[in-house]
Amino acid sequence: MPAKTCLRKKYDELYAKGQTIINEFNPCGKDGCHFNFKLHCCGGCRHLGDNGCKVKALYCKLWLCSRAADYQKEAVIQLNKLLKEADKFNLLYIRGSKRTTLKRRLYASNK
Repeated sequence: MPAKTCLRKKYDELYAKGQTIINEFNPCGKDGCHFNFKLHCCGGCRHLGDNGCKVKALYCKLWLCSRAADYQKEAVIQLNKLLKEADKFNLLYIRGSKRTTLKRRLYASNK
């Protein structure tokens, strides 16, 4: 299997696992930062649309701000495991879409 295909699958797998954790703990939901603070993590991001993020941004999916992390300790523990795995594959790019992250990753490995 080509490296690009393996990386895409790993990216999607980690993203889905992160989404499951976010769904379970809902750190940004009704009681979380997004609704309770004027400035939130996604503020100013070019990928932010009216209904949330418009891209699959793995780093954003696996990271919690300090506000959310303070009251979602178990979510942080679970997300950190995924962050470490994503880091092993060099799949972390802050506010980077899947396409941009994979492009950077493949470019870096071809140097």
